[in-house]
Amino acid sequence: MLWSCPYLTPQILLTAALFLPLLCLYLGFIRWLRRKADIQQITKCNGYRVDRASLSSIESLSESLEYYKSLYFKLQNIEQHQDILSEARDLLLCLLSESVEFSEDSQKRGIFAIESFTEDNLYGFLQTSHQDVEKSCAQYFQERAAGWPRRLLADRKQAAEALAQLAPVKFVDGSWLGYIHQITTPFDLRPILKGAWQVLSEELGDGHVCQNHVQVYSELMQELGVDLPAPHTSDFINSKYGLKNVWVFKAAVVQLLISLFPSEFLPEILGFNLGFEGLTLETVILSKELQELKVGAQYFLLHISIDNAHSGHAKMSAHIVTQYLSYVERYQGKHAVQMAWRRIQAGYALSTLHSNHPEWPVSGPVGALSHLESKVLQILTAKAVVAWQLHGACPTKIGGLALSEWLNPERLASERRQREFLRELGMAKPWVIKGNAGKSKLIRELRWGGKMFGSFTQKEVEVLEIWINSLSARPKGQDSYWHFTRRDRTIIHCPGFMGIADSDTPVDEDIPLATISDGIFFTSPLDLNINGAWTRILPLWFSQTSLLESYIAVPSRAATQLGSAIVRILRAQYGFGHEKKGVSGMDEIVRQDSVDLINLGLEMLGRKHFKPIPNSLVDVLTRWPCPFAEKMIRLSKSPVRNIEILLGMSLAFVDLQRAVSASSELLSEAGKAAPYTCITKPRAVTSKRHH
Repeated sequence: MLWSCPYLTPQILLTAALFLPLLCLYLGFIRWLRRKADIQQITKCNGYRVDRASLSSIESLSESLEYYKSLYFKLQNIEQHQDILSEARDLLLCLLSESVEFSEDSQKRGIFAIESFTEDNLYGFLQTSHQDVEKSCAQYFQERAAGWPRRLLADRKQAAEALAQLAPVKFVDGSWLGYIHQITTPFDLRPILKGAWQVLSEELGDGHVCQNHVQVYSELMQELGVDLPAPHTSDFINSKYGLKNVWVFKAAVVQLLISLFPSEFLPEILGFNLGFEGLTLETVILSKELQELKVGAQYFLLHISIDNAHSGHAKMSAHIVTQYLSYVERYQGKHAVQMAWRRIQAGYALSTLHSNHPEWPVSGPVGALSHLESKVLQILTAKAVVAWQLHGACPTKIGGLALSEWLNPERLASERRQREFLRELGMAKPWVIKGNAGKSKLIRELRWGGKMFGSFTQKEVEVLEIWINSLSARPKGQDSYWHFTRRDRTIIHCPGFMGIADSDTPVDEDIPLATISDGIFFTSPLDLNINGAWTRILPLWFSQTSLLESYIAVPSRAATQLGSAIVRILRAQYGFGHEKKGVSGMDEIVRQDSVDLINLGLEMLGRKHFKPIPNSLVDVLTRWPCPFAEKMIRLSKSPVRNIEILLGMSLAFVDLQRAVSASSELLSEAGKAAPYTCITKPRAVTSKRHH
């Protein structure tokens, strides 16, 4: 018992009884002073004066910013962070659901109007979309000719600030295709996905550093005096560089996320590519206004030309989609085509919502308004015109102001006041419960039985619900994606290839390394009885393209001499034509004489009359088990760590290719000529690396 404590004498208790009330009064007074100072304090942030009472919303945005910045780094260094793959997949599903939900109110327009896929409908939609952008461009040019000021870039300083904020997403240009067309692709699907990889190759400059899109944007940053580290480094996300647009980082993360799972989300990747590769008004405006400011506009001019709808990426992306759906119909039937089409639409929605139009980050407390926030404000400001006086007697206060004050059209005419209203509404419990629209009083009042039922249309209520659910730092819920695509969610994502788990750490310590001493060297060409050992060669032959594939999955790694050289090696191994000064575009897509290393492996099997012909690397390694081939695949999963070993192996395979090309038993005359397109580049590149 307290009173039995020998140290608590009556004198001490009396002193405490007198002192404690005084202490409480003192602490309360200090707290009141601090609170008063906080309320009066105005914080300036990116040109906006933000009330201290509004900072909690900014802190929430800051949490999201740090979350996406962390993912931005980890996803570009996935070999050191494979523990996040499960989280990454869950997040991707949530983002797909978020995109589908947001697009539900427009599913009778645009690409969602195509309920049943036909090639004519797809090309008709793309033509209409392109024409809409052209009309917007024409209107912009008319405005400028009439003397209107620049729309996005007021001066060189603002250009530097705004374009620097866009850097995170521009520095992952093409990453959504980073793991496409790899050796795990079914062999009969490779001719189709070769076109998708060609889009990636052209984003990476076809192996020319100066044409790599990341490099081109880096040069723009340098011209504007913006010094940024390599985007795949941890230093890039350091706050000292002032990159704080959460929507841009989120858009970049979306591109990196969707690339990781080509085996499971191939239709979504193709849909994402379809949505991304097209002309945008923003690109046209920036190209013109940068030139007016005497700043190099090559990055944006490049995307106007290379993404064209006749022979460029827009046309290529549509062609790939039609080829893929024909493939699905041939092997799975028409019903499967419609499911695949819905998944392509989901990927398209993800692209247009999150990546194709990252909101222009000229200003804002942490980042510009997202497309979703802009839509919410459009609804609320439109309602305010007819409803603000009706709320005059409403006792509800939001952020210290009566609701009628917020809804005053004169107040909402200010963009700053609109932002404040949206921030305060997002914090106004119980009206808005972040991340949970169902429990939010605002939504309950708008539904049947609520006082405001009927004042908002069903679609408007759904937009508010999506906005409220999006207020949590991370998207929640995957049901919309599963419901829309009608996929069987019981299909479990395969965590690895043939039991080689994604989280396995490549073991390079046990690779036997030859010792060169006493003048003994390997001989070249390879001294091997090819014809007698062809079954031992086959698993290695089919596995060799895995060695360097993943190194260029992160675009900024390809924006180096080594990375660009690896792009050229892969182009040769994949059967692309020799690099020229221009881009191949649709010409390469329709070329009929393309032969890659997989084609040659299948030809060997055909000439040996082996049946059934394998359709995947799994089939090959099941028929001819080869531990070393599996080791190659394992090593290739950590390309940065193992690059020296992988380059050395690639050089060794050049001699194997030479030996095979000399065998009349294994290859036809046409086949024998093909490997020579794959030989000189790997040898030249790896020789330079090792010397």
